[in-house]
Amino acid sequence: MREVSLKRSQILDPVGLRFWPFYKGRDGCRTPMQWDGTKNAGFTAGHPWLPLHPDWRQRNVKFQVGDKKSLLNFYKALIALRRTEPVLVKGDFRIIKNMPKDVMGYQRKHKNREARVYLNFGKKEHQIPICLDNRIPLKIFSNKREKPSSFSEGMINLRGNEALILVSENLV
Repeated sequence: MREVSLKRSQILDPVGLRFWPFYKGRDGCRTPMQWDGTKNAGFTAGHPWLPLHPDWRQRNVKFQVGDKKSLLNFYKALIALRRTEPVLVKGDFRIIKNMPKDVMGYQRKHKNREARVYLNFGKKEHQIPICLDNRIPLKIFSNKREKPSSFSEGMINLRGNEALILVSENLV
């Protein structure tokens, strides 16, 4: 869902009413949940207190459930990965240094697992070292690629706005 642009007359949040036009309050992000393509996006049979975003017929839960590449299904897959890989929740945490300007990298270690997470907050693609010590990732998760990429000479091209998670097993 996207934030809705509201007119002054549509603002209901007391903070938004008080500080208009400098701050419109929270109403733009508090519009009715867009469940499906039916009347009022399936939120209510009555009249919603705030307007729906104009794209509610295409951007709703029912539509996203059927779209393999939707944000909803991306988060479901990410949550499933987190539940099956304790290393993403527990263990040692270390920032990976010397990353390009728009890239953050960190490493997690727990028991016999290691995870490396790379987040590219920029639009530019960067070639980054992945430092897996000749290990092949057991799991690869990305918001930009469906198939595993090759790791030539310990490097990978991290695409613009990509989040990449590599989970491997320690060889100890």
